[in-house]
Amino acid sequence: STLFPYTTLFRSDVRTKEEFESGHISNAINIPVDSIRERINEIDKNQNIYIYCLAGLRGYLAQRILRQNGFNKVLNLSGGYQLWETCTTEINQNKCNTLNKIG
Repeated sequence: STLFPYTTLFRSDVRTKEEFESGHISNAINIPVDSIRERINEIDKNQNIYIYCLAGLRGYLAQRILRQNGFNKVLNLSGGYQLWETCTTEINQNKCNTLNKIG
């Protein structure tokens, strides 16, 4: 299984601009959770959307905001950027694959 099972998707990093600039998932767009309501028109409702933050809470909040506004294909990346970064480094790859099989 892959981290992003959808073939066409929109990735939104809902962390602050500073957090985003310090590192982010490739092809992600930075729309901080505090401004997601004002920038909601930048997101296509028909696209599969992955939301993430550092650990999961802001991603969850952004996911709720989008769903309340008619976005049905929204997923929050559980564990956020922190877990993604850990699992995508070579040293931790086997450890995360093992955790993935357990969970």
